[in-house]
Amino acid sequence: MSYLDTSVIIAYRIEGYPHHNKAVNIVEKLRQDKFYGSPITLVELYSVISRNIQIYRLPPRIEEITNHKIKLLITVKYFL
Repeated sequence: MSYLDTSVIIAYRIEGYPHHNKAVNIVEKLRQDKFYGSPITLVELYSVISRNIQIYRLPPRIEEITNHKIKLLITVKYFL
């Protein structure tokens, strides 16, 4: 079982993000095994996304959401 840090999760989901290709390779290798993130990872992911939501290229269906709280919650689910 392997632990995934917030930086790996974000780099995996965002093309063009520093270390995106490396994160993709890591996650693809781990798909054959189990991996997890801690509750702290979820809090950190929520925090990072909420501070930077405007810079991430999200799918159009998420971009169109106007309620910031709902958009943030859906974006966190998208990352996971």
